Amino acid sequence: RRMAAAARPIPVKRSNTAHMPMARRRTARASAQSATTGASHDAPRAIVCGAGPIGAVTAALLAQRGFRVLCLERREDPATTKSLPRTYPMAINARGLEVLEKAALDGALAGSFAHGGFGRVNADGSLTSIAFGGDKNSRRSGKLTDWLSLTSGLHRTVRENHADDVELRFGVAVCADSVDTDARTVTPRDSTGKELPAESYDLLIGADGASSAVREAVFGPDAVRTLFSSKGSVYRVARGIDKQLLPDSVRELMVNNGAGNLVRFGSMDAPASAVLYPTPKSGDTNSDFEVNAMFIAKRELMGAPEKYAAAIADIPVLPPKIAKLAAETNRTGDPPSNFGSVRWLDKFGSDRVALVGDAAHAVTSTLGHGATLGMGSALALAEALDSTDGDLDEVVAAYSAARAPQAHWLQRIEVFNAVANAGKNYRRPLLGTLALVVRSANFLGSLVLSRVSTRFAPYVVSLGDSRVGYGVMAGSVVLNAAVGVAIVSIAGAVTVAAGLAAARLVS
Repeated sequence: RRMAAAARPIPVKRSNTAHMPMARRRTARASAQSATTGASHDAPRAIVCGAGPIGAVTAALLAQRGFRVLCLERREDPATTKSLPRTYPMAINARGLEVLEKAALDGALAGSFAHGGFGRVNADGSLTSIAFGGDKNSRRSGKLTDWLSLTSGLHRTVRENHADDVELRFGVAVCADSVDTDARTVTPRDSTGKELPAESYDLLIGADGASSAVREAVFGPDAVRTLFSSKGSVYRVARGIDKQLLPDSVRELMVNNGAGNLVRFGSMDAPASAVLYPTPKSGDTNSDFEVNAMFIAKRELMGAPEKYAAAIADIPVLPPKIAKLAAETNRTGDPPSNFGSVRWLDKFGSDRVALVGDAAHAVTSTLGHGATLGMGSALALAEALDSTDGDLDEVVAAYSAARAPQAHWLQRIEVFNAVANAGKNYRRPLLGTLALVVRSANFLGSLVLSRVSTRFAPYVVSLGDSRVGYGVMAGSVVLNAAVGVAIVSIAGAVTVAAGLAAARLVS
């Protein structure tokens, strides 16, 4: 908070509209005069398309730097909507927590559980757990939350901190043809598709997800390349499950010493499985929490209700009433959610339009790092403003040049990890098996090299360490794997030599 309080508005260099045709100049001036925020009209104006977690963080960081910010969100306000928004569990690690602190938004996670680790319920009812090594007071463990809780908390905190500088406007959509980059205007539409008055901007931010309309407006519909797509499995989420339905041992593992744990029922390779996670009701306690569930299945199975219900019922040790709830949840008309794709974009903006979050660097849920990566990009954009002294004609290029290589390295790691997870079931079995071998060797090598430096820790651990860059992390994967292969080779050679020596003695 001290860092946020120390942030001061930076001088922003704004070009006038003299270069525009007369009609566009009139449109820009009229739109600027229609702005209704509490900040001075002399302040530069930013429009952020998308008010999810990344859009909210971006808005706060821009407001700290003297911008008047308008956030446009096609969905309803999650705090007031009567329908249940889609949600899913999210882990915010130390990198993300640092960004929230700098944006003075760490209060949005008040009451969230520390992320203690993962647990698995085995077929015989026994439990296997993997702890992160942190407790409820440890920053290392990060925070366990879900999309709905995080987004609602961020909206609340942004309103508290920037009541006069940030406007959150819900139920308005932005399409690719809504954006006029020449006139620097956005013409949103209401829920019926009716055009609303044009809004002018000095800086436009696309935080509108993997199917970004802002990205399409700037680069066209074919700008992204899909490196990996998790098409096989989809999921549905059920909230507010009675925790008394769970065995005592599972409840104790789910919330242990004030830390929350994800608990999986069933194998990742099975046709269907369930991941349960806690959400606090009123604070970080061991008892006052509700249970939510993510029900996962093959896409084709989710589309066959009876077969899906049977597959869920076959998950070992999953309480029958929860299995029944999963079957009922699947009978709704809404399509299930997918785990996303790794989508590559060469540049993260152009002119005065910047892309953050999945609009710039979509990833899957494999590593649970999408939100933290997006928050890091929001901070990188703010730092580009600082480094260019607010020159809006230079900031997007500076941001893209600095951030794109970092995000690209994480995307490469994401693809590698996803292929390794698929193993022999990957569409190219040999490549999948090789990736799995390399990942195993990487882990073995890291056991040795991490004693020398933390940068050689397994990448799944380094993801939460802001001291380790994504590029360094990718390099360490290669080095760790080489050391791991060397260890196995030496051990194998020693074993063979010992066997030969023993054979000679016997003969």
